[in-house]
Amino acid sequence: MTGTDPFATWSEDYKETQALHTAQLVRNFKQSEQKAARNLKEAHDYYKSEQWKADGVEIETLDRLINDLQQQADTTRSVRTQAETRLDDLLRSQRMMPSTPPLAERRGVLIRRAPPLDTQPQSVEPTPLELFLQTARKVEPAMKKSPKRKKNLSL
Repeated sequence: MTGTDPFATWSEDYKETQALHTAQLVRNFKQSEQKAARNLKEAHDYYKSEQWKADGVEIETLDRLINDLQQQADTTRSVRTQAETRLDDLLRSQRMMPSTPPLAERRGVLIRRAPPLDTQPQSVEPTPLELFLQTARKVEPAMKKSPKRKKNLSL
C-alpha cells in the first residue's frame, strides 16, 4: 500500500469483495473478447473465400460488417484490459503477508475462483455473419412463367 493508493481507505474485506467482483468482470470480458475474435475471424474467412461474390453481397456492406466486428473486438479488448488493471491495483493495495503468493498467481486464482456472471445456459444464437447474410444476400428472382393463353376453340 502506497500513499497514492486509491483504495487506502477501504477495509481489507471490502477490497477482497471488490477484487472478486472485478475478477468476475475480467472472466466475463475474456469470454466476450474470445467471442468477438471468433466472429471477426469468421467474417474474414468469408471474405477471403470470396463466397460473398457468389452470394451477391456488396463488398461495401461486407466491409462495414468487418469494420464493426473489428471495433467490437477492440472495445472488448480495451474493457478487459481496464478491468485487469483495476484488479491488479486492488490486489496490490491489499495487505501483504510473507506467505502471500505473487500478484500474477493471486490474479489467476481469483479469476478461476470467480463465478460466471451469466448463470443461464447459453443458447445457440446466429453469429453476426449469419445475421448479416440473411439480409445481404441478393436472391435471384425466379423466372416467371408467362400465363398460358387459352386457345380459342370455336364450335
